[in-house]
Amino acid sequence: MLAVGLASGAGTTTAQLAGDLAILLAALTALTTHTRAVLKKRVNTLGQWFVVAGLALWSAGQAVWTVNGITLNHEYPFPSLADIGFVWYALPVSVGLVLLLRGQGLRLPLRRTILDAGVVASSTFFIAWSSVLGPLAADKDGQDDYH
Repeated sequence: MLAVGLASGAGTTTAQLAGDLAILLAALTALTTHTRAVLKKRVNTLGQWFVVAGLALWSAGQAVWTVNGITLNHEYPFPSLADIGFVWYALPVSVGLVLLLRGQGLRLPLRRTILDAGVVASSTFFIAWSSVLGPLAADKDGQDDYH
């Protein structure tokens, strides 16, 4: 699928569709495999379920993005519901990863755990804002510059 998109040339509708579908497939694969792994274990930890929640947010965001691309001819609205999944997936995943580390003999105070997760989540948000979301919000003409 990705090869078809790459072969069609950068920026084409086919390439955009292939890219969107490839990322959606990756997100759904990650969500499915991690959820199945958690369900197979006899002892499920809270950290694993936080990671599943983050993967679900990412998958939902990518699904909305892909549907918007298909139905709106790759004219993506900003802001959209997809942004919720793209920006906020980092918070539950960060909490989950910190909780998973807690069982590895590394003792972290709860206050530090919360602050670490907040730093990771806010860093992800600020990187997303400065690289993608901010320029899109500042673009008054929509996506006319990209055609």
